[in-house]
Amino acid sequence: MRAIALLVPTILILLTVSVGPGFADKLTVTLVSINSPIGQGQQQTIVVQTQSGATCGGLVSVGNSATGRGGSQTSAPLRDLQADDKGQVTWSWQQIHGYSAHYGVHITCKNGADAAVLDTGYDVK
Repeated sequence: MRAIALLVPTILILLTVSVGPGFADKLTVTLVSINSPIGQGQQQTIVVQTQSGATCGGLVSVGNSATGRGGSQTSAPLRDLQADDKGQVTWSWQQIHGYSAHYGVHITCKNGADAAVLDTGYDVK
């Protein structure tokens, strides 16, 4: 009986070590919400989901694509923010440009050596 009692704690310790934080999932970033369409002077808010503690930033551009290529006329950075304990990052700003257009949003999140990208957009009416 003693040999079995000593063997069980050893197995439990090995299982605890094998599923530890060293086996984290690959970093991802997904869109939670964005307002579209919005009007001139309205508040725009974008929320993304990633890993808790990741740092995310980006760029908002007028043009045909989220990265601002293909006719981009203007762009503005989204400052780097750290994801909260639920993994969410939120940016808000007042839409000051007064013309109807499609705005692209390019977001990059990083956590250590891992990085993930999200391209999305919204329309101003």
